[in-house]
Amino acid sequence: MIHVKRQDVKRGKLTAWIKMGVLLIGVYLFVVFCRGIWEIRLAYLRLSEANALLMAEEQKSRELGQKQAEVTGLGYIEQVARNNLNMQKDGEIVVVFPMNLLTGAKRQEIETAEVSEPNWQKWWRLVR
Repeated sequence: MIHVKRQDVKRGKLTAWIKMGVLLIGVYLFVVFCRGIWEIRLAYLRLSEANALLMAEEQKSRELGQKQAEVTGLGYIEQVARNNLNMQKDGEIVVVFPMNLLTGAKRQEIETAEVSEPNWQKWWRLVR
């Protein structure tokens, strides 16, 4: 029969506990490492979204700057004064033709344009 010394059994239990502890610490470190990588990935995604938003806002700012330059020009002010405010320069005469007094040729063009449009397009325009 084989006799096992008591010290060998104690040492075996001790090494099993050490192995289990090392394994648990390794699993914990692996989880922490994976969580850190995931948070870094999410941070990069937020950064790329912020960059895209910044680019869009810069483009919008450029467009608004161009629109402001266009609106502050004298030509635009004169156009608004003539078209929307019905103003005129000194010495000018503004003539406005009502729709019912159009010449026959103009009236014919308008009527043919309305007739040539298919019915489904008229309904589509109405529903939209």
